[in-house]
Amino acid sequence: MADYIRSLLADYRSKIKNKFEVDSPILYSALKAANSVFDESKGESIRESTERMSTDRSNFINWKTFAVTLELWKQKGSVSIFTSKEMFNNQLSQMQRVLREKIAEYIIENLRYNRTQVSRAVLNGASPESILGSGVAWDSVEYAYRVSSEYSNHFFQIAANVMKQSNYYGSLRAITDPETYEKAKFMMNQGPDTAVNYSFIFSDYPADGIMMHPLIKKGKTILMPCGGIEPYCIIPWIPEIYRKGEGDMDSYNGGYDTIIDDKGYDMTYAVRGWSQKVDCDSNGSLLLDSVNCLELSVDIGFITAPLLDPYETAIIEFIQE
Repeated sequence: MADYIRSLLADYRSKIKNKFEVDSPILYSALKAANSVFDESKGESIRESTERMSTDRSNFINWKTFAVTLELWKQKGSVSIFTSKEMFNNQLSQMQRVLREKIAEYIIENLRYNRTQVSRAVLNGASPESILGSGVAWDSVEYAYRVSSEYSNHFFQIAANVMKQSNYYGSLRAITDPETYEKAKFMMNQGPDTAVNYSFIFSDYPADGIMMHPLIKKGKTILMPCGGIEPYCIIPWIPEIYRKGEGDMDSYNGGYDTIIDDKGYDMTYAVRGWSQKVDCDSNGSLLLDSVNCLELSVDIGFITAPLLDPYETAIIEFIQE
């Protein structure tokens, strides 16, 4: 008997567009940064040797598994206006979207956890208090630079100045809260032809250099250099058994397979499928039916570019009071 789930996966693969759609800039930049932080081609071998090689660089990587599941009732398509394939394709697409959102949240959590605990600007003898008077101060409890509210319109300019004092002279990337993001986008478009020119404030940030995420608390912004050696990245990985595609997904014991990201992200998901008999009458299907269970997962490794000082990173947080 043909593997029902694998036939659905094959149909889904044929419908994946070649067009790349960025629905998570934070995830996209983290995946793209792997080349400058770490040799992503070694991601699989390093993940698999983590437990065996205590001196391996993989010990600097935090791994976390992200997984979502669905149940597909075989006969539900016969009593619905949607076919089983249409329902499966929609569910699989939504599963990938949920995973991307979860991974983006994980990136934000790690960025905050790995923010620098050292004020390099102060250590270099150029105290940030000298920037626009006494408008900036290092908070050794929050591990962040606090910018006075009276300089709110110049927040991103001041932050860029502090980054330069910390020896980061190139382009900058910022991840901020939704409210600050909207204000920044408005000010970026107030150029020399408007009543008040604010565009010069953002000269250190590329067009897509300011991003936002709802997990960032109001008033907080994470800054880091970009365009060269990135301060962090993520490495996706899936176990070997999935890559080999073993087993039968239409059986009780199940099988293993893979599926690429349908938006074009450089990420492959592990697919675990199995089947079981069940009463699906209460779920909009028939009384005697069988259900195919599917789990979509991926392991994500987060790595921060190492610096000489173990308490210092190129990920710097700012707080706008």
